[in-house]
Amino acid sequence: MPGECPSLWELVEEHVPPPERPEVKRILGETMVDLSLELRAEVVMLRSLLREARSSRAPASDPSALLAPPPRLRDLVRRELRQLLQALRQKAVCEGRDQAQAWVQYSPRVLRFALEEPGGDFPAQEAFQTPVGEPSSAQRDLHLLKDPLGMANIDQVARHLR
Repeated sequence: MPGECPSLWELVEEHVPPPERPEVKRILGETMVDLSLELRAEVVMLRSLLREARSSRAPASDPSALLAPPPRLRDLVRRELRQLLQALRQKAVCEGRDQAQAWVQYSPRVLRFALEEPGGDFPAQEAFQTPVGEPSSAQRDLHLLKDPLGMANIDQVARHLR
């Protein structure tokens, strides 16, 4: 590896005469020396792959401009987020807390993503239907907060959630 410290075995090869190397290798442990050399070769290969990956990537590329996840994966993540939000809502109801407060810690962007229908409709009503058929306070809150979720109106949203 250019520019780096040589391995122990490379130092041995450099300073020990060839007829004595097998004895030194036996003393150090043949298996350990071989394993060390293999690991070192793997590190060299991984570093070259990393360098290649870094050089092939455009320097001004925006990480958020990556390809969107496949629709099935996106829908799976959305369903799992809905289940989490539903569980948080139910836990809040059981504990007698405001249901909307259970969601305050989540970013509005995540909530929008989770509650958005695949076609873009907002929010996903069927995921949060109450058994009695009446809309939950969280659903009403989301409908009221749907438009002002931007950063400009974050104080209004926070006041409403309190």
